[in-house]
Amino acid sequence: MTQREQFLAALAGWGFDPETCQRLTGDVSPRHYYRLPRPEGGTAVVMVTPLERRSQLDDWLAVGAWLAQHGVAVPEVYRQDDEHGVLLIEDAGDGLLTTVADDDVADEWYRGTLDRLASLERAAAADEPAASPAHRRILTEERTHWELRRFRKVVAASVADLDNDELEGWKEGEDAVVRALADAPRVWMHRDLHARNVLVNGERSVWIDYQDAMLGPWLYDAVSLLFDPYAALSPARRERLRRHYLAVSTPPDRETIDDDALWWLCAVQRLVHCVACYVYVCEHNDNSAYLKYLPYAIEQLREAFERCSLAAPLGQIMASRWTLLADRWCRHGTT
Repeated sequence: MTQREQFLAALAGWGFDPETCQRLTGDVSPRHYYRLPRPEGGTAVVMVTPLERRSQLDDWLAVGAWLAQHGVAVPEVYRQDDEHGVLLIEDAGDGLLTTVADDDVADEWYRGTLDRLASLERAAAADEPAASPAHRRILTEERTHWELRRFRKVVAASVADLDNDELEGWKEGEDAVVRALADAPRVWMHRDLHARNVLVNGERSVWIDYQDAMLGPWLYDAVSLLFDPYAALSPARRERLRRHYLAVSTPPDRETIDDDALWWLCAVQRLVHCVACYVYVCEHNDNSAYLKYLPYAIEQLREAFERCSLAAPLGQIMASRWTLLADRWCRHGTT
């Protein structure tokens, strides 16, 4: 059954007219979203999860319930069609952190998001593993290896093949980054915390796209939010917000952590993921919409390689490739 067929079957059961629905964009999510008018007034959103990813819908519901229990606003569920993997949920609007024009006002929202993140880290640390699906899974070494290798194959090697020495150097740097991330203090993480996943709705900030939440290295979520290419925060704003987060977050063994080293280590991993994702979506899904975010992501990744000593072998390999990378994709993204 296609997602369109799932959508139509659920709406038929609920008595809604599909002709009144508007398809929404969902970034690179495999889910489909539609906005529809509610008979009682206002609008709602239909969220369609591919049937082969049915477990992700269960996770979305369970993690959302846990977040709501701990004071985070998430979309309310109005109706649920388990057979077809479709939900009718609250329409939290189109207000993104990136649409808040005043930087001072936006930074209040950012600080609030970081405060909630720190609070969730503490709550999860006190919970039993059964509290939510996120408590029972971790960001594995296998996954972090995969992300670094995908960057090598999709980005680095696609502009210039790696010779044997470069390949060995990449593996050396990759292993060092992965080991260090595995050794970092482990906390609750959204795993994709960025400006498009925090909706500004009146006096609330509504979190979305949290079905992949898990336990992972401290600072990763804060890095994800503050190095977000969608938002393109200036270094000065990012540093002020970073200091705020460091003041409110209390991971295990905090006194033993080199905050700065771990910060840039997480930046390497997160930005590698972003750049590879934008390029992959363009090359394999014929979608160049995200290339406009690539120049900022590359600029920040280049600095992260320079600032993270463990990633030095990766930075050396990329040194001769940054210009080639920009020539191939960045100019296309700005035309």
